[in-house]
Amino acid sequence: MILLETANKILYEEVIAHFGGDHRTLSTFADFDGVKFNTRSSDDKQQLFVSISFKGSQDLLKNGGATYLKAVYGAMLQAKPEQGYDITLVVDANASGDKEQLANKVANLKRNLMAAPFLMVFEAMEAKKPLPETITIDYRTDESFYIKPQGDNVTVIFDIHFKDADDVILSKIFLQAFVDVRKTMTSVPSVTFSQKDPPLELKGVKGVRAGVAHGFVSITLFPLHLKRAQETADLIQTFRDYLHYHIKCSKGYMHTSMRNRVDSLIQVLNRAKPEPVNTVKRTFKGKFFKQS
Repeated sequence: MILLETANKILYEEVIAHFGGDHRTLSTFADFDGVKFNTRSSDDKQQLFVSISFKGSQDLLKNGGATYLKAVYGAMLQAKPEQGYDITLVVDANASGDKEQLANKVANLKRNLMAAPFLMVFEAMEAKKPLPETITIDYRTDESFYIKPQGDNVTVIFDIHFKDADDVILSKIFLQAFVDVRKTMTSVPSVTFSQKDPPLELKGVKGVRAGVAHGFVSITLFPLHLKRAQETADLIQTFRDYLHYHIKCSKGYMHTSMRNRVDSLIQVLNRAKPEPVNTVKRTFKGKFFKQS
């Protein structure tokens, strides 16, 4: 199994190209969760405008995103984003400091936006500050995730819409590994999975979807994980994509295995074909002929 990178590789290369003098007029590309990026150079080629469009932007910005992005990007963060986008950064070609480090910071724009509510909750719990009972982030067309502080722990619940019934079965098998690992490792998060019906933690929360196609993955983070806030935020925000990535890998592996098995069976059947029997017969007049 692999862990997905939080930085967008294309965006990183776009910023590096800008610093290197390769000023591209306009680029539009995608990322996980329906995110769309846009980069364009200014007329004098000295500035690169980096914009992001994301369904969950408004929920994320009001739940710590605005404050966190301002702290990370400072003057690079524009008060008014480009038309059709939610957030815009401006990267100066003559910016001081480590160019690769700056490019990596810009490439983590989606990561920093997604991490903001988690970091806000972790910090508030550490400082014993009051928090809302449940934070709802509608980050995809038909999916949301919820952050619910509970005592010293934080429960993160992903509402995942499964388009194929097979994916539900595979996800249950895959998630069982997370359940089993707690038998030998007590420091890992607690993971539970329920289909169709939301978990009790979401009772009374408005807008929660339900139905056969919806599965709910509840991940309980303990104080140990909250202290490693940045790393935990990286891992938890990529969980949904991580799950679907490995479901697709599992299906691909099974399809390949089935094709290989069919090929081997066909070879066996081909070898089992009887050889034609050639018999030599003699006519009434004494001539010989071969019958196939």
